[in-house]
Amino acid sequence: MAVGSVMPRAGDHPARGTARAMATKASGRWGKQTGKPSRRDHRAALFLALPAAIVAIGVIVAPLFYALWLSLHRTPLVGGSVYAGFSEYSQVLHSGAFWASIGVTAEVAVPTIIVELILGTTLALLLQNLRWAGTIRLLLIVPILLSPAIVGADWSVMLNRSTGIINYFLGVFHLPQESFTATASTALPTVDAIYAWQNVGFTLLVITAGLASVSQELVDAITVDGANYIQRLRFLLLPLLGPLFAIIIFWRFVTLVEDYGLVGLLTGGGPGTSTTTATLYLYNQLTAGDNVGLASAAAIIIALMTIIVGMVLARIALLNKQLRERGT
Repeated sequence: MAVGSVMPRAGDHPARGTARAMATKASGRWGKQTGKPSRRDHRAALFLALPAAIVAIGVIVAPLFYALWLSLHRTPLVGGSVYAGFSEYSQVLHSGAFWASIGVTAEVAVPTIIVELILGTTLALLLQNLRWAGTIRLLLIVPILLSPAIVGADWSVMLNRSTGIINYFLGVFHLPQESFTATASTALPTVDAIYAWQNVGFTLLVITAGLASVSQELVDAITVDGANYIQRLRFLLLPLLGPLFAIIIFWRFVTLVEDYGLVGLLTGGGPGTSTTTATLYLYNQLTAGDNVGLASAAAIIIALMTIIVGMVLARIALLNKQLRERGT
């Protein structure tokens, strides 16, 4: 027998022995062909990554360092910059308006994300085996394609007390008409509801994809063991969808923090400051306050807060995964 050939094992089917021989031969060739990358390979990899690195530096790194530089200077919109050290950060952290905007952002983000998770997950479960599920999903994701600024402008027209279509139908059914964005008690819930309406389709799409990836064998196995629908949902589907919930929460939190268009065109931060989110606070400091450095310092603080929230969510997701693994 030739050197390097594979001896068939006792009881092996001929086809199995042939397959093992082919795999061994292939692995031998692969082992010869692969090894420690050469300098030429490193240079080729760096050359291929260079365009993406240039774009990342130009779009992300350079603006970030420029924002850091601005945050250390007192810079009006027109005129020169004066070095201020960390005084801009101190002014932001001691500003009651800043912390009020953080509170408003939390009041927008928490109920909105909860409603989107519950409603989006429920819709994904209900549409699993529905005949017209594809069409309904398409209709539900249409609002995601709209710009938040367009959504804010459209809803500001529809919610107008005198000419809005919402109050028109309330009058048709002899219900009291409302100034939805004119009072502090209704403005913030209105903003929450519109955010949830626009973005519930995102949760629907992510959870639908997650449900499609669940092995049918697992579902059949737990069903054979006597689990009903609620038990399958509680002990199988929801734990498997846990990482997706964490992704949805973090992504929606980031998009809500950075959004200006919807709230800016719907309420302008009013009445008073009842809907002034963190992004609106930044805009006001940049324009009315005429201080680019202060707005940059506030932006960096908000970015750090967002990173901390992301780290907490990642930690919670990891602990949840570890608990599930110990339970199994």
